Amino acid sequence: MNSRAAADRGYPYDLFDHPSFQIPAKVYQGKGLYRGRIAILVDMFAASASEDFVVPFKNNGRAVVIGETTGGSSGEPYSFFFPNGMYFYIGTKRLRFPDGSLFEGVGIKPDIEVPPTITDIRAGRDAALERAVAWAKSE
Repeated sequence: MNSRAAADRGYPYDLFDHPSFQIPAKVYQGKGLYRGRIAILVDMFAASASEDFVVPFKNNGRAVVIGETTGGSSGEPYSFFFPNGMYFYIGTKRLRFPDGSLFEGVGIKPDIEVPPTITDIRAGRDAALERAVAWAKSE
């Protein structure tokens, strides 16, 4: 939503009049940028804003994604509550990856799949974290 549209909907115009909301955004090219390897751990409970965080890294190859496929949710569901106590949520948007493929209900497939196992859970072992550490130490 641009500043004018926001103002038309009753939001304070100056709320959106900030340099960080400008398109195209400035890309910082300073010497202080971290240029090392990055691993992002995900699981089936990663959804909404956490997926928004992962998509750019997955898209540009800046990080390796390790774990299991994420939840695939925009985090903006429509909810309906029935008088008998039942309820349901349904996605209100059809989000897509930068390549145009469907995101909602699909999730983000990790680069290195490490599904949880009953054995690992019972042992209190985080196999995805262990795999990420091994990956970080390699090369």
